[in-house]
Amino acid sequence: MVIYWSPSTQENNRGVGSYGTEEQRMNELCSKVMYYVNQGGGNFTQYRNNQAWDLKTVVNDSNSKVVDLHIALHSNAGGGKGTECYYYYKTAQDGKRLATILYNQVAPKTISSDRGVMPDNKLYSNGLYETRETNAPAALIEIMFHDNIVDVNDYLAKIDEIALAIAQVPYIFYDIPYKMATSEKNKAIAKLRKVSQYSDKVWVPEFEILEKKGLNIWGLINIL
Repeated sequence: MVIYWSPSTQENNRGVGSYGTEEQRMNELCSKVMYYVNQGGGNFTQYRNNQAWDLKTVVNDSNSKVVDLHIALHSNAGGGKGTECYYYYKTAQDGKRLATILYNQVAPKTISSDRGVMPDNKLYSNGLYETRETNAPAALIEIMFHDNIVDVNDYLAKIDEIALAIAQVPYIFYDIPYKMATSEKNKAIAKLRKVSQYSDKVWVPEFEILEKKGLNIWGLINIL
């Protein structure tokens, strides 16, 4: 199966706090998602867009390949909150199913009340260009609102957790078990996540510095 990931190329959409730009954060997220897809043991080929491209070029690139699923990653703006996911309103059932799986994976991870799965003509009468013009079944997710500081702080603390949830979407779609090897480091990070909301943002980066210095920090955490 072939997955095309399309993180936002909107370099001028700047969020509040330490969010940075939508393009920057969604490309960061995409790299993590693709890593976790590879860790799951499934036989997936993955492509992604180039952040220098415009939307038409992105869609043309997706359509130039034999792609099974097209997934666009975005953050939202406009004074709202929470997660929402779109599919082409004239789509075959696969597009709606993909959007529903994607939403169900991400929405429970976010702090704000969510806005659901919607046909894209809720936004524009003829739908969204990216979901409408791609050959493959497509879904576009707005993970949270980057102009809402509550959403932003929550997202920044959960980037890896959200990336893993998104990476499992193609596995769920094709009913393939996700079998990421549970390494010593992954076990330790799971423990940290249970006791601190700052694990991914603060503790893991700090402990990775110690790991590079030769300290078996993950083993120490696992015996606590």
